[in-house]
Amino acid sequence: MSTLTHRVALVGAFCAAVCASADVARAHPAAGQTVTVTNPSPPGQAVTQTTGTGVISGVVVDSATGEPIPGAVVYISASGQRRIGQQSRQITDSRGRFAFVEVPAFEQISVSASRAGYVEDEPSAPPGLSSPGDISLPDGGWVSNVRIGMLRLGSVGGEVLDEAGEPVVGVTVRVLALVPIAGRERLAAGPSTKTDDRGRYRVANLRPGRYVVNVPSVQASVPLGATSAIVGGYTDERIATARSRGQTVTIPNEQALETDVARLMLGSFPLPPPRVGGEVRAYPAMFHPAATARAEAAAIDLAAGDHRAQVDVRLVPVGAVPVTGRVDGPPEALAGLTLRLLAAGQEELGVGSETATALVASDGTFAFALVPAGRYTLEAPVGFSEYQFSMPGPFARPIGAPPGNLGSSSFTDDVETGPPGARISTTRFGTARTMAGRTTIVVGDAPLTGVVLRLQPFGRLDGRVQFEYDPTVEKPAQPPFVILRAEPVDGSPALGLLRESTDREDPSRPFSFQGIQPGAYLVRGSAGQWRIKSITAGGRDYTSAPFDFTTTPAFDDVVVTMTNVPTSLSGSARDARSAPAVGVRVVVFPVEREQWTHYGMSPPRIRSALTNNLAGYRIEGLPAGDYFVAAIPASIRSWRGEGAAFFERIARSARRVTVRWGEPATLDLLATEVAR
Repeated sequence: MSTLTHRVALVGAFCAAVCASADVARAHPAAGQTVTVTNPSPPGQAVTQTTGTGVISGVVVDSATGEPIPGAVVYISASGQRRIGQQSRQITDSRGRFAFVEVPAFEQISVSASRAGYVEDEPSAPPGLSSPGDISLPDGGWVSNVRIGMLRLGSVGGEVLDEAGEPVVGVTVRVLALVPIAGRERLAAGPSTKTDDRGRYRVANLRPGRYVVNVPSVQASVPLGATSAIVGGYTDERIATARSRGQTVTIPNEQALETDVARLMLGSFPLPPPRVGGEVRAYPAMFHPAATARAEAAAIDLAAGDHRAQVDVRLVPVGAVPVTGRVDGPPEALAGLTLRLLAAGQEELGVGSETATALVASDGTFAFALVPAGRYTLEAPVGFSEYQFSMPGPFARPIGAPPGNLGSSSFTDDVETGPPGARISTTRFGTARTMAGRTTIVVGDAPLTGVVLRLQPFGRLDGRVQFEYDPTVEKPAQPPFVILRAEPVDGSPALGLLRESTDREDPSRPFSFQGIQPGAYLVRGSAGQWRIKSITAGGRDYTSAPFDFTTTPAFDDVVVTMTNVPTSLSGSARDARSAPAVGVRVVVFPVEREQWTHYGMSPPRIRSALTNNLAGYRIEGLPAGDYFVAAIPASIRSWRGEGAAFFERIARSARRVTVRWGEPATLDLLATEVAR
């Protein structure tokens, strides 16, 4: 028996033991643990299961402690196939070990893991661990030292108390994350809960990171004469349409308090405290421990597996005054319009982060019943975008749309310029609008009257997609449609993220972005194997340049050219001793320094990859151009949130390469440290 055959036989025996433990775990999960086994392929879809002679084995460990993690589910995949080899998933044994046998040869095999209470660590190489990127497995090969790092999730908990030290029951508590995105720290929405009958709360499954704890308090006002139908967003036309279709219309009957200027809707927020000496008071949004402003909140640095208790929030009532005014716009733009009042530091967050909302009356007048003193952004939106930072899966929004808005549509995208777990969510309210407005107001100790918010038409971008085929390249099927996005150039979600798609039957038909707020936007797109080659309008190149809607309200005949011509950059990395540098991070970025900032949310010219078990790397799909390429320690996990200063540092030791359409580029690298 050959040495390789003998080793494969041993691994096969170990795999059988692991598979047996997997069966036991499925039948008898540990106490408090839920084991879910899913079908690896959609119903009715044939699975092509290939087998080979290779072996992949390794261990799943806790990145913070180095201890093995039993009961983790390990997956392998390659080249878009969800199932390769004899098995596509296993459960680690009591020592965190796994082994896949009869694995076919692939240049890029991905290995990942999941376990309740953990999140897979961003691939890194701390001391004692070797965490390569995709694995290169030759026919009959054995990669035996794969280590997958995972981080234990944490939690925060505490009490919500009022000014008398009494517990506050049934109010919403949110955990907001401070995450580096596109070169600056931003506030991102996280998970939430409500206080129990003792005023206590606990939010679990938190990734390692920096957080602030917030008790929102939204003073939602509607006109004094508003009916329940108007408050619920039901116009007479909408009610008639629903009834003509045989649909039942259920109009909510919300509880409210009458004030001198408006009705104050009651929800899952702290109720306004009684008057003191004739002064009207309200509970503003509060941050741990007792801060009324985001800038004064105490940040919590949560390490892996941290469980922080006594993160209490003390509610402090403050004086509040009415704010009244009118919206300047056509009558059709006023129907069902709701204004948002956002305190400084919270302008980039969505519903539930307002200090107050106000439903506009049919004559354009509005009134906020209770507003604490401070500086605010007043806006008339059609929806909102916000960053989120949480575990994968659906994001539960604790607070619904403000009064006057019925129904909404939303989509979520990963944020390529932020850490794992960061994404951006965009919600559009059900009422179609063509105008919006934004202004700044300052509220003092006296009622503020005569505020005017002027609505302005949205910007527009109309264009078409054309496809450029290269006859020397295998021609993929024309995509059924192309998804395009208009991203704010500075990465701010306050301007909104817009998404459009071309016609499914004919992708070359025109597309149109509507509802663009004043600002600068970059157009990005994807369509399977196709990538954007160029974007032009009016004889100007906008491939990497933004469309500025602060000076130009509309752009016509924008041509997006997509190509099937591939690009690739590959090579290997070695360390200072000329040894193969396994598991280092290769970062590719443009030589043009103006593209090191203001590159939106998904820059196609900033990419990275980890070197594999052979110290090789490969990056596909880069647009043609000149690039810097650097190999840096994978332990620098925050690189995606860094800005120009970071690229300036690594450019000092980077090599330069030119990527051309249809010409594979190669570049070998020397792994270096990054000076601070």
